[in-house]
Amino acid sequence: MKIQERAVLHNRFDVKVVDAASGKVKQTAVGFNVITNYYFNSRLTASPLSKTTDLFRYIAVGTGTGTPAVTDTALFTHLTRKAVTTLETVYEYPTSYTTKQIKLEATECNGSTITEVALEGYYSGTWSDTYYIMSHAMLQDSEGNQIAIAKTDTDVVYITATFYATCTPSGFGTNGVYPTADNNYLFRWLLTGSTDSYVRFSRFPVEYSSDMNVKYHGSKSYSFSGGTGNTTTYQYDLPVTTFLDSECNNRLVKHLGVAGVGAFTFPNHEVFPPYAVDHLVIGEGDGATTEFSMKCPLIQSGTVRIFVNDTEMTEGTDYTVDLENNCGDWYENYHTAAMTCKSAGVSFGDFASKTPSSNNSYRDPLAWWSCYDTTVYPSSCTVSDVNPIKIDFGTAKACNTLKIDILTVPTARLDTLKIQYSTNDADWTDVLGISRTGQVWKFTEVSARYWRVFLSGEGKVLGLEDNLMTNEQKAKIAELRSKGCGYKAIADLLGIGKDTIKSYCQRNKLRGERAAHTTIKNAGGLCPQCGKPVVQIPGMKPRRFCSTECRVAWWNTHQDHVSRKAVYAFTCETCGHSFTAYGNQHRKYCSHDCYIAGRFKGGASV
Repeated sequence: MKIQERAVLHNRFDVKVVDAASGKVKQTAVGFNVITNYYFNSRLTASPLSKTTDLFRYIAVGTGTGTPAVTDTALFTHLTRKAVTTLETVYEYPTSYTTKQIKLEATECNGSTITEVALEGYYSGTWSDTYYIMSHAMLQDSEGNQIAIAKTDTDVVYITATFYATCTPSGFGTNGVYPTADNNYLFRWLLTGSTDSYVRFSRFPVEYSSDMNVKYHGSKSYSFSGGTGNTTTYQYDLPVTTFLDSECNNRLVKHLGVAGVGAFTFPNHEVFPPYAVDHLVIGEGDGATTEFSMKCPLIQSGTVRIFVNDTEMTEGTDYTVDLENNCGDWYENYHTAAMTCKSAGVSFGDFASKTPSSNNSYRDPLAWWSCYDTTVYPSSCTVSDVNPIKIDFGTAKACNTLKIDILTVPTARLDTLKIQYSTNDADWTDVLGISRTGQVWKFTEVSARYWRVFLSGEGKVLGLEDNLMTNEQKAKIAELRSKGCGYKAIADLLGIGKDTIKSYCQRNKLRGERAAHTTIKNAGGLCPQCGKPVVQIPGMKPRRFCSTECRVAWWNTHQDHVSRKAVYAFTCETCGHSFTAYGNQHRKYCSHDCYIAGRFKGGASV
């Protein structure tokens, strides 16, 4: 399928001569130009300027005569040029535009007769600078007659150029989605040189394709400049992008396209025709199981046929099909899967009271896709009993599973997580029958409008990035690494997982420097095993022994100093004698001989 978007370009100049003393307008002129080959060749073939550079850097002024043509490479008679000031760039459908301006002061170009103007691109070379005209126009009056401006020292001349691009997106079909005007990269490329460089897909419906700049579940980059331009048809073909069979697997695709251009909405049978799936075994009856998963997404309504022992069943009488819930533990089955912290009815701890970061892009902690934004998300927020994760669905929703997809609840706090529901947002009830596998919690299904989740009794930071470490924690990590501390030591000290510390340090290049060890002699400063001085590491917990070997050897010979809190009493199952054991509450035998006698009924051991 060939996807095409078409745009129409045009440009005009507006010239105003103002009295330098009074500010009154003395003369006006307009110029309706031709767009030169330099513009099209640059955008389409990167010659003479780059495909993605700003082609409107200067406005040139001339005094020549003639008829502008697309083949023009310079003004008829060049007078001067000045770098432009961008007054505004407006993105709207169907027409967007950018407006540039220069000002000729009362001291400039006096005695000259201005007749022609041009927009120019610019290339800074090693030995010289080169300018290329992108448009060319002769000055006219309001009746279309060519005129000239006689510049004097009492005149200030404002020359304004506006470049227009008109486009109504339609290439992805009637069920396609398209970018908002301010995120339309066809407009941006034509007016400023900005481009998009990713093919993306989203598993959830989006209103605009530009929403996929943040709401996407798979992407692949491409080189915009790697496309092919045709200066005869004025057409630019983007390079082919291929998702390999090893990339982005096991994901549903609702929209696919370029966020700044447009995207398909699936199912779209003009792009991918439907296909039949036959003889799909969905289970074996056991007389008790009543629900079976077809493991097949996006099934068309009315196409399912069920057979039991080769006998076809009747839909509505023998079985029903839930087309929205036939894929097991898939994202689409979660009511919150397409939500973000900014969605209506959602509050995420004290997120709303936090100031967004201005330096780093942080990820939305609720979103199930790559959702980053420098201007929206703070570096951290706190989830607690007082400020829980709270969802108002608007109407009651039946729920039986909580899946935390992006955040990682620290292992030590997994079992303190609370899941509660309410019918009135005032009286809250714990879910029943709760069980957990990894980061998925199952519970007895219940229908409610309001739901909340928090770590019971702990106002802990869950986090947007790096488990949402606080700035103080990050600073402490940097300090400890500079002193030579290892990942485990830092993790134990800060109460953060070792892998999290390791990942953060590697990502931020905190490789650490070996700290200068300092010998500290004070009371107890000698190793109790060998008597040598104990080397201490500044900033770390004081060490009692000089080495691991000395520590193990000393405790093995000083068992009486061990604080034994896990001592258990038993009766030997073989000989009947009473005995005690430390640390193991499942002992059965008092000795190895009794173990052999009891385990092998008196047989010999080898």
